[in-house]
Amino acid sequence: MRVRHTKLLSLLFSLTTILLHAGEIPTDTLLAHFYNRAANLMEEGHYDEAQRSFDSAFATRNVKHSFMYPILLNEQATLLIYVGKTEEAFAMKKNVLPYLPQIDDLEKHISVYNDLGLLYRQHQMNDSTLYYYNKALDSALQYGDESWIAHICNNVSILYFNIRQLDEAEKYTDMATEHAARTEDPFVAFTTWQIRATIKAELNKLDDAEKSNRKAWNIACHGEGNEDLWKIRCLPGMLRLFERKEQPDSIDHYLKLGNKLLQRVPSNSIAAIGFIQSRAATETNRKNYARALKDFHWLRNRKTGTEPKTLFTQMARCYDALGNPKLAYTYMDSARMWTDTLAQHNLTQQMAEFNVKYHTQEKELEIAHL
Repeated sequence: MRVRHTKLLSLLFSLTTILLHAGEIPTDTLLAHFYNRAANLMEEGHYDEAQRSFDSAFATRNVKHSFMYPILLNEQATLLIYVGKTEEAFAMKKNVLPYLPQIDDLEKHISVYNDLGLLYRQHQMNDSTLYYYNKALDSALQYGDESWIAHICNNVSILYFNIRQLDEAEKYTDMATEHAARTEDPFVAFTTWQIRATIKAELNKLDDAEKSNRKAWNIACHGEGNEDLWKIRCLPGMLRLFERKEQPDSIDHYLKLGNKLLQRVPSNSIAAIGFIQSRAATETNRKNYARALKDFHWLRNRKTGTEPKTLFTQMARCYDALGNPKLAYTYMDSARMWTDTLAQHNLTQQMAEFNVKYHTQEKELEIAHL
């Protein structure tokens, strides 16, 4: 995934350089130059500078008539996800959809579908989430890219984890690990080990969790500009692990580290939200209910992808422990409303269909490799 992207950027940069020396800069080439610069800056974690490159690109005359326009639009939306501006990213990713039939590069299709699945998940629209993960998986298997297949399996495992179907979550994180092992993409390797660590700790498979945490942390320490974001993403798995091992000093250490890192990452980023979710659960288990409620209310007031049933149940538990049975009952009643709905029934059915499709296409892919 990243290797091909780098080759494309090198080609675009070389072409731009030649034309700059020639004194003529066609619109497509100028836009390719801005795209090249923005993408490099994003990989290095320089998001403000990357945004300035996008601003220059979209201010270029006739930009909407260039073949580069939807490519720029998609990458701009990805940057918005990175900095936590999910509502703007959501609208922009949907605006890319009409252009996809004009784009031959399947990797662009995968990127758009996968990100839309993620964004629909944050809006609690699980039917649409699975629809776009399905489309992303179809494109990834057709494309034959192990990095993307691993990435999508990771996202499906998170979906299962959030709705507490832990056996299915484990199955997909194991699949992701197999696919990630066939790549040389550090970001895919990092996210796979980081997600795997959290799921294994939740299942009380502590040796697997500790091994996965160690691998993720080692990669995060060499994140090439993304160290803060990658380190804070490791913390939910670490907190769960040390809770299971009953090591309160280690929990204190990583909570303090997370609080420091939280000041250096976008507050609405996936990394920040994941840590706040984990911190709230940890504080609840440590009976620090007032602290936990502060985080739960923060999560409730934003589209963070937190499962409503889980969130309301935890809030009810905190209010009950703090001696407020009225609010405890209110939130528990809200949790029950999310438990047995037609939407949940439809989601279960769609998940079963997704599993069948994955295993069928995975077998076809293995045969093709042979």
